[in-house]
Order: sequence, then C-alpha cells, then structure tokens
Amino acid sequence: MNDSYLKKLPLAGKIVVATLLLSIGIGFTSAIVNLHFQSANAGQPLPGPEETVSEFHGSKQYSHMERLLIANETKPFNGTGSMRSAFTSKRAGGIKRAIKEKRIYLTELAEEKLKDNPEGLAKEKSRIATDPEVEKLVYQDIDGERIALLAWIKNGYKKEYYENSQLQGYPLVGNLESLKISPTMVHTTEDGAKRFANIEAIIESRCIRCHDANAGGSAANFPLNTYEEFTDYCSPEKSSAKSLEKLALSSHVHLLGFAMLYGMTGFCLAMTGLPNFLKVMIAPSALILQVLEISCWWFARIDEPIGPIFASAIPVLGGLVALGLLSQILLSLWDMFEINGRKVIIVLLVVGIIFGGIIGIKVILPFLKEEAGQITK
Repeated sequence: MNDSYLKKLPLAGKIVVATLLLSIGIGFTSAIVNLHFQSANAGQPLPGPEETVSEFHGSKQYSHMERLLIANETKPFNGTGSMRSAFTSKRAGGIKRAIKEKRIYLTELAEEKLKDNPEGLAKEKSRIATDPEVEKLVYQDIDGERIALLAWIKNGYKKEYYENSQLQGYPLVGNLESLKISPTMVHTTEDGAKRFANIEAIIESRCIRCHDANAGGSAANFPLNTYEEFTDYCSPEKSSAKSLEKLALSSHVHLLGFAMLYGMTGFCLAMTGLPNFLKVMIAPSALILQVLEISCWWFARIDEPIGPIFASAIPVLGGLVALGLLSQILLSLWDMFEINGRKVIIVLLVVGIIFGGIIGIKVILPFLKEEAGQITK
C-alpha cells in the first residue's frame, strides 16, 4: 500500500481539501441543472439523444418557425431562442376570458348530463365555478393550438388550409384526432366526425398580436400578417446546430475551467494511498473523458452518418465524466480521514442523499410534471 499524503495533512488542511472536493461536486450538480434549462425539452430531466444530435450536428427536418415553437420556453423570448411561451401561462393572451368560457362550456355539459338531478347539478356547478383544474384545461387547449400549427408546418404548410381556415382549416386526423384544442380555434362538421384547426386564427391570436407591422417594438420588424410572411420561416433549414462561434467559445471556457477543477480532484486522488493501478486509471479519467466529450462536439459537425454518431456519444461521455469525478471525490475523502472522519463523511453523504431525495420528490418531479403538462400535452 502506498503512503497517503492526504492523510498526513493537518486537520485544517484536510477540512480545506474536503470542502474543496465537496464544493466541486455541488458545482457539477448545478451544471447539470443548468443543462436541463439550456438544452432539455420541457419535462425532460436532461437532453436526450435527439436533442443532443440536433444541438451539435444539426437537424434538417426543422424549420426556423418549428424550432421556435418546440424550444424550451425558458430560452430567451426572441427569434433565436423560443416562442413557445406565446402558447403557455407566461405570455398567452386572453386567458381570463378563455377560463370563463371554459367554465360556461363545462356548466352547459353538466346541465345536459344532470338535468334530472338538481342536487347533483348544483354541486357540479359549484365545483366548476372554483375548480383550479379548469385553468389547466385551458392551457392544455392552447398548447393544442401549438401542436396543430406545428403539424400544419410539418406537412407542407399548404396555403389552402390557411385560406380556408374560416370555413374548414387543417384536418385534425390520425394522431391529432383526439387533440385537445381551444374551441374557438377548431371547426367541427355537423355530424362531429371531422375537426379542422383554424390555422389563420391561431397565427393571428398567438403570433400577429406582437408580429404586426403596425404593432411597434422589435417584433414588428418581423411581420407575420400574411401567409407569405409567415411561411418565409417555415422552410426546413440546412442545420440547427450550435454555431461555430458559440462552439469555440463554449469549448474554450469548458476546457480551461475543467482543466483546473478536474486537475485538482485528480491530483487529490493521486496523493492517496490507494493502489497505483487504481490511481492511474481514475485520477486523470474525468479530464481525459471531458476532452473526448468536447472533441465530439466538433466531430459531430461531420456529415452523416459519422457526425450523428459522435453527437450521440456526447451524453454517454458526459455520464462517464460524472462517474469519474464522483469516484475521485469519494475515494479522496475516504482515504484522507481515519475512522471518525469517515463516519462524518458517511453521515454527510446520507444526509445529502436524503436531502436530495426530498428535493427530487417535492421540487424537481413536480416541476417536470408541471412543465410537461403545460407545454407538451
């Protein structure tokens, strides 16, 4: 067994090193949280393979308008971030009126269903008048407008469905047959067999109220008043990948920062009394894997089919980086202290796991469910 230089440190030195290692671990955790807001879709804890390939290799199937409508609403509300919040609680207009109309509609249904049960009808009316779930139903309907608009764009944004919106519109068939959508934005045949989304009305209500040539403000510089103006942004783009300028900046910041952080955690592990073969494997692992991951950011720009393969490797390498960093921190802490110190470490880890579990159950999971419920239903 090798000598442990960490174990020879004075108590004050051990406390400083332990605090440093734990701080790096907490900082890495916060970076993962930031990754959710920057790259993951609503309701996803972390970006999946599709989001990673789209960000680093690019996706040819999305137009500029589609990307704005599917991007996480936490991104900036502008032409390079996201316009999704125009269909959510953040910026959707006419919410109070829509909630009022939804309560009236639900009341009419209850009156028809419970017309022979006055007592039950009275209770149902009272419930509908105060039920907060009605507001969620309204947002679900509004998100249905976004889904219908995306389907119209995806399927060729035909002018006939735009021009005939007042009479018919885009047919809600297949997966869209049971789509929940605002009643004012849908037409239904007399027999109720077919439904059509009023594309022109959706664009006017959710887009033109800001992107009107006469509205004023920066959005007025990009008017969407006509079919031609709107569909200028509907043609599939060559690539939606992160620009080379942003990629270079991100690589520069990450490599310099991680070289320092992972260098320190790796050096701490190298100073332990663990077997040499274990230290040689784990001490440089996080930094080496991080360099490989960032290299994949660039290799992902290669044309198909090679580029997407490198892009798909990015989350795998990121997970291995996290595992390597966790091993460096835990093994260094374990080696540095004797039995009493190790007991403190175990207690701190248990408390951290319990606290993290509570945060996950009480905060993170409800947030993800709410995020998915408001945006992707």
